[in-house]
Amino acid sequence: MIAKGFKGIGFASTLNYVLNRKDAHLLDSKGVRAYNLRAMTKDFERQRTLRPGVRNPMAHMVLSWSPDDRDQMDQKMMRHCAREYLDRLGVKDTQYVTVYHDNTEHPHVHVVYNRVDNQGKGVHISREWYNSAQICRQMSEEYGFTRGTNRSQINRAALKGRDQQRISISDELDQALDTAQDWDHLQSLLSAQEIDVFYRMDVETQRPVGVAFGKGKMKFKGTAIGTRFTFNEIDKRIRFNQHLSRLREQRQEEKRSEQREQMVLPQKEQHVLSRPAGFYDKPRQIIKRGMRQKRSRGMGMGM
Repeated sequence: MIAKGFKGIGFASTLNYVLNRKDAHLLDSKGVRAYNLRAMTKDFERQRTLRPGVRNPMAHMVLSWSPDDRDQMDQKMMRHCAREYLDRLGVKDTQYVTVYHDNTEHPHVHVVYNRVDNQGKGVHISREWYNSAQICRQMSEEYGFTRGTNRSQINRAALKGRDQQRISISDELDQALDTAQDWDHLQSLLSAQEIDVFYRMDVETQRPVGVAFGKGKMKFKGTAIGTRFTFNEIDKRIRFNQHLSRLREQRQEEKRSEQREQMVLPQKEQHVLSRPAGFYDKPRQIIKRGMRQKRSRGMGMGM
């Protein structure tokens, strides 16, 4: 299960796209007259006027499941999951509609809700993208859904705009993080691919606590690219690379030490086994003459 948010283009246009099509099935609604598209749009617009200062009052999310989960994802189950997702995200006491589109292999629903609640207060969600990803991960584990989408299966040629740029930066980050030894090294590797790195600094310590990446005119928070690209996760990856480098250096030094010992050892053995020249190399005639002299002396003593 994954969730994806879209920037608001207005209630009228979004609701028309979501509902006014043959493959659309209205699964759930709250606080709006769901029997008529025009009436529904008016209800959303009327509630947004309760707090005119809220920018982008229209929120549009898509919840998707893997094709492997299609057997268990009937309309009742999708409606239940959409309600639970909104509740966990903190979207309560406001208008929403949930619509199922039966036009792809993977089951998915569109959820449109009002960022102005029924009391005229703004619906503010802290770290919305990060919390959304966490909720999808938790629900996938609890319900046994297939986790996310394999990036190797993404049709990159079909991507456009921000999605294309986001996946491009993700690929470059993965490649750079295979070798980056520190943050400066990472910046250098990314700079070669025309990717800029931006840090969010802690006000008190002036140390980086967040990171974002930009390419061209587009800029993404690390979490918007992937949960493994937060500042802390990248820092862990870099420190792991440093650990591997130290291990490699240690092993190389051990090999060099072994090679030096193997070069010195034969010289020591030669020194220990060396003897005066000719000690064991006396001519055979000299050895025989010596033996005869010993025997003749022995015979004389016996007489």
